[in-house]
Amino acid sequence: MYNGTYGYKMIDEKAVKGWLQEVAERIEMNEAEASRLRAEIAKDMRKKLALEALLASDPPKGRPPKPSPPGGAQGSDHPVKRAAIAVLEESGKPLHISDLRHALEQKGVPIPGKGTDANVIVYLSRSDEVCRVGKGLYALRTWGVPEVPPRQRRSKHRGRSRGSRDS
Repeated sequence: MYNGTYGYKMIDEKAVKGWLQEVAERIEMNEAEASRLRAEIAKDMRKKLALEALLASDPPKGRPPKPSPPGGAQGSDHPVKRAAIAVLEESGKPLHISDLRHALEQKGVPIPGKGTDANVIVYLSRSDEVCRVGKGLYALRTWGVPEVPPRQRRSKHRGRSRGSRDS
């Protein structure tokens, strides 16, 4: 094709317009598929939440429920515990204690004491609904994530025992 000014055109305009139309149609088709998949995911998420609620209503067999502390600050209805459970439910995955504390602060939940990670851990460790699943990681028990046994505290006096002092 001769365009008069610069000589011959190297591009077939009709072919390029055809390719452009094909790509536009594929994009439209993929966007429709993505929309369908988002709707399917939302439907499945609602089913998942309903099933988790069903499991939560019946305690797992083989594990007796933890006794609730008698009316203390870490009771079953404490705002820190309720808010932490809500944050975990929203995330849908285990969270590190610092991320959990940060989310509680963002929601304006007052954390008693100095407001440190340790203060949040006190409330989580006394909850029937939350479990420790790794170093600093906490999850909802209903998720079925394997729990990590509680850490063993080390004594302050390591090395020698009290009675074996060399004189």
